[in-house]
Amino acid sequence: METTTTVPVGFVYGIRLRGQREYRYVGMTTKTVARRFAQHLRSARDGRKTPFYDWLRKQDQQAVRVDQLQEVWGLAADLGKAEINWIAYLKRDGDRLLNLSKGGLGPVGVFWTAEQREAARLRSTGRKGLSRFGEDNPFYGRSHTQEQRLKWAE
Repeated sequence: METTTTVPVGFVYGIRLRGQREYRYVGMTTKTVARRFAQHLRSARDGRKTPFYDWLRKQDQQAVRVDQLQEVWGLAADLGKAEINWIAYLKRDGDRLLNLSKGGLGPVGVFWTAEQREAARLRSTGRKGLSRFGEDNPFYGRSHTQEQRLKWAE
């Protein structure tokens, strides 16, 4: 017996600068594209070190645009395949994507050398602003509103 899905399992999206055709990043999400984009902006703001987040930090936030490239129905595995296909297609088309892997549901295509691992370790050593505890945390002594707690509960 074949079952039909009434909602998509996820979306493939592309991130680019407004007014430019070239995508710089392709991703997938099971949430909304807007929500995933907001997570990317937060990760960049928090100092995460990848080529994509480094690029994102250099841009005017108002100049960065996210586009839904594909709505994926069916199995979760189809979402990973769709992302792989979009990355391959855009790279063939000449887009200079900043993705670290070929896409999909796992770390396909990224194998760090010992030198890359050491360089990443050195970059992350002593990084400021990632974990601030107690009075050093800007949210110290405050609490989230009941409205925000209800949103998270949903």
